[in-house]
Amino acid sequence: MNDRHRIEKRHNSCTMPLVFLSPVAHVSHESERPIKIVWHLQHPMPVEMFEESEKGLV
Repeated sequence: MNDRHRIEKRHNSCTMPLVFLSPVAHVSHESERPIKIVWHLQHPMPVEMFEESEKGLV
């Protein structure tokens, strides 16, 4: 599988494209709505993108 990630969900009323991060492996999942899925990235997420996601900007 591939993990895709958005830098911003919307910008100027337009949906932003997804960004390919890395091939992934399914680790676990739980619940149904909303479903929580844990993935293992084959390559680490870029630091800048990780920091943005930690700030809630993603």
